Amino acid sequence: TANPTTTTTYTITGTDVNSCVNTTTSTVTVNPQFDATITPAGPYCQNNGTVTMTAVDAGGTWSSSCGACINGASGSFDPATASVGTNTITYLIPGACGDTNTINVLVNPVPDVVATPATSTICSGQTTAITLTGAVVGTVFDWTVSVTNVSGTSAGSGATIAQTLTTPTPPTGTATYTIVPTASGCVGSPATAVVTVEEVVINSINVTPALCFGSNDGTITINATGGTSYSIMGGAPGTLFPTNVFTVGAGIYSIVVTNANGCSAAGTATITEPTV
Repeated sequence: TANPTTTTTYTITGTDVNSCVNTTTSTVTVNPQFDATITPAGPYCQNNGTVTMTAVDAGGTWSSSCGACINGASGSFDPATASVGTNTITYLIPGACGDTNTINVLVNPVPDVVATPATSTICSGQTTAITLTGAVVGTVFDWTVSVTNVSGTSAGSGATIAQTLTTPTPPTGTATYTIVPTASGCVGSPATAVVTVEEVVINSINVTPALCFGSNDGTITINATGGTSYSIMGGAPGTLFPTNVFTVGAGIYSIVVTNANGCSAAGTATITEPTV
């Protein structure tokens, strides 16, 4: 009995009872044992693109618990069509000397981000209140920011963007936050949140006195930047006006200039009159 470990040719000699001798040869072919051990792979993100699975020996076929996510011939694996979580990958080399191996490949979901509100308007000196949410548990939100005529911004990380912003040169400025979600090493598509910062500034208040005692011919002229509505209250008889030029009697008047979003600036004006 022979049990060769490699292909071996044997010479066999036979002798009968009459001492006659005959010789022949026989070759025993030993095929190698295939190794189907799969190279460890993953984890992957759903947006990684296709990857090719490999094993020690070629010639086998691939299959998976996620079905069409892997090409049976080439071993090309597509995380986008695989299941989120654990996917079983099997490699089979057929035949008497074949082999099989199975591994688990983890596919992580791609995180998302929703910025609420996506657009907002605040007054200079107020604080942003942008909430960041996503569907994937454990997502980290990192943001960068680009500005036009806005100060007080900074890059950061977290679930809320709360920054006190000002506009150095009224009436408006803009801050655009770009937020990138990351979870389990997977990076999702960015979202943006745009904040408009508005400021109303009273540049000057010009007054002329009343011409006569008790007359209502004094004037207040308000020059402002960023305002759309002008009002004064006070004096006698105490009236509210919707214009930036007012004709009034003597008194001390409180002045408020506002814009369409409620941002405002305040001042005072005094109208004098001759004595009786």
